[in-house]
Amino acid sequence: MATHGGESPERVRGALPLIAILAGFLALGGLYARLIPPFEGPDEAQHFAYVVWLAEGRGLPPRGADSWQTPLQQEAGQPPLYYALAALLARLVGVDEPPAVYRENPYFPAPHPRDVFDNDNRAIHDTDAARPLRGGWLAFYLTRGLSLLFGLGLILGIYGVARQLFADTPAIPLGAAFLVAFSPQVIYVSSMVSNDVPAAAFSALALALFARLMTSKPGARDGRLAFAAGAVLGLGGMTKVSSLLLIGPLALGLGWLGWSGRRSWRQAVGLSALLGLGAALVAGWWFVLGWLHDGSPAGLSPHDGAPWAITDPAALPSMLERWREVGRSFVLALGWGTIRPAAWVYDVALLLVALAMAGWVVTLWRWRRGVTPPAPGARAVLGVLALALVVVALFLEVWMRRVTAPHGRLLFPALTTIVLGAVLGWRALHPRLPLLGYTFVLLLALLTPVLLIRPAYMPPPLQANLPPGLGWRFGEPDAAPLAELISVTPARHSAAAGDVLPARLCWRALGETEREYTVFLQLIGPANALIASRYTYPGQGLRPTSGWRSGESWCDLLHIHIPETVAPTLIYRLEVGLLDDATDRRLAATDATGATLPHTFVDGVRVVAQGGTAMEPAPLGGSVTPQLLDSSLATDWQPGRDQPFTLRWGVGGAVGRDLQLYVHLRDPRTGQTVAQADGAPLDGWYPTSWWEPGEVVVDERVFPLPSDTPPGEYELVIGWYDLVSGERLGESMSLGTIRVGP
Repeated sequence: MATHGGESPERVRGALPLIAILAGFLALGGLYARLIPPFEGPDEAQHFAYVVWLAEGRGLPPRGADSWQTPLQQEAGQPPLYYALAALLARLVGVDEPPAVYRENPYFPAPHPRDVFDNDNRAIHDTDAARPLRGGWLAFYLTRGLSLLFGLGLILGIYGVARQLFADTPAIPLGAAFLVAFSPQVIYVSSMVSNDVPAAAFSALALALFARLMTSKPGARDGRLAFAAGAVLGLGGMTKVSSLLLIGPLALGLGWLGWSGRRSWRQAVGLSALLGLGAALVAGWWFVLGWLHDGSPAGLSPHDGAPWAITDPAALPSMLERWREVGRSFVLALGWGTIRPAAWVYDVALLLVALAMAGWVVTLWRWRRGVTPPAPGARAVLGVLALALVVVALFLEVWMRRVTAPHGRLLFPALTTIVLGAVLGWRALHPRLPLLGYTFVLLLALLTPVLLIRPAYMPPPLQANLPPGLGWRFGEPDAAPLAELISVTPARHSAAAGDVLPARLCWRALGETEREYTVFLQLIGPANALIASRYTYPGQGLRPTSGWRSGESWCDLLHIHIPETVAPTLIYRLEVGLLDDATDRRLAATDATGATLPHTFVDGVRVVAQGGTAMEPAPLGGSVTPQLLDSSLATDWQPGRDQPFTLRWGVGGAVGRDLQLYVHLRDPRTGQTVAQADGAPLDGWYPTSWWEPGEVVVDERVFPLPSDTPPGEYELVIGWYDLVSGERLGESMSLGTIRVGP
């Protein structure tokens, strides 16, 4: 008794590091699940729809093309184990009163480079809907909790594999458990409604049973271990079919037992049969059902009708691009892949992968020289793990040729290989090198809620004391105004074609509505041409009009992507308004006095065209009057016709005010003006106050020659004047002699 009593505390103390790792994982997973709004996990709405379907007692969902007539969509082809377990929890609390309703954000994601948070929420959220937590919302969060429990199983499975192989080096299994537990992408997927981590957990637990069989002495329990490993893989296959990819590598590993003489060939074949039998008894019926139902045993056919199905092989990204995205999303890509850290984070991760691979080169070289190789059974397990990664990666490559799916989580069935391979590779270079990897993932996991999750899903804060501004009001005709536009402030008033231009819009809610209205921000050019546009629900999709409360004020930061093809360099007008998507009708706008606004142009932005003559050097000293560089025009004109001509102006210094150009057709004998075509440069779309020193401005103009202009020779004269004061600036410039025909 004394001996037993002395061992128990020692075993507890030995288990404390693993317990701490599991507790840390649960704490961070719970935080992620709390901070990330519902339905923001990848395909989370469809996954939970499957849970609700089963909880309502509707049987197995339809597969194939019929699945797209259900809210499950492509997830209807998934095996049902995870959803059935979640449905048991859901039935305990109910899935209605209230139901967990998924409302899609039609403007996800923002159509611009993904270096800012903007419409990263896949769903529209009502912050009060889940308060108090009951009914469908409680069932939803219980399902997320079930995923977290499977995350614990994943950690324990990977720990079990490492412990079977390296029982004499506790730092290895603990390091592997730490690395997977604090991988931010693992935490994230474990905190969502998803079958990825449950499937990975079953895969890891099956590998732990397999490792125990491969490293133990022959005994009566061999058959039980082989059958149990197969049955657990079958459970993984009943969760997600990719788990069954491990059957082949495990069967080959059992074949090694016969080849190496550790078991007889008869025993090895029998163990392989038991492995397959365990998987078939658990999961076989599902695949037979799928084959009989729609000829798709794996249930993958619904993806063929998905918008992301690849129908044109020419549109397939290169293999390098696909796997670069797989690697990045394996490290960290939240939401539906749009919420990401800075690029250097992926560079650090790539460096750590390179170090691990270098460590394995060193390891294999040492083994070849006979320096401290592991036991044969352990080497065989490591070989099976490596083969498992190859098989899973090959399947993913084939899958990515069928659908757009460069998702790192699809490698999770081989997560044991990746995690253990990293730990062993780092240790081969230096025993303390794994600390660098552990520190990296831990810091990333701790900072993700602060630097990524909260900024992406936090609505713009309410502001109590916004100063008076435009006072423009928007509302339905013959109804009280719904919103007041206080101000619109572009981040800058000059941008280049191809830029993303942020603009700050401040609003005040004047009423409440159950409808969703869209904010539009547009860039308008000459002839009312639409140059660029941005549509979004207010608050970058996080403060929809259905959640407005009268009197609340806030400011949005919208981003509008200016096409690279915009030309010429002009001052384009910003237009803002509210739109009813259901009717494609703009809400009426009035100013602060109640007068109807014919348009809602709020500001101008100088857009510099790419190439062309914009920003060419013009060595004209510091002159503040634009200087004529050259002109192009026909010299024979016909009365009653518009005569086009082009002027090229060089800007030596800042003009500072808006000038007008006079264009006079004069009789050279009398100096009398017989016709004129005065006006602002570029029809007023590029006032001279915006011209910059060193710029060349091309002004294409038209001279409408009156039909009663007498035939003869005239002089075409141009010059600048101030429209307000009438003051002429600089000297008149002659463009030459014009001959007017009869």
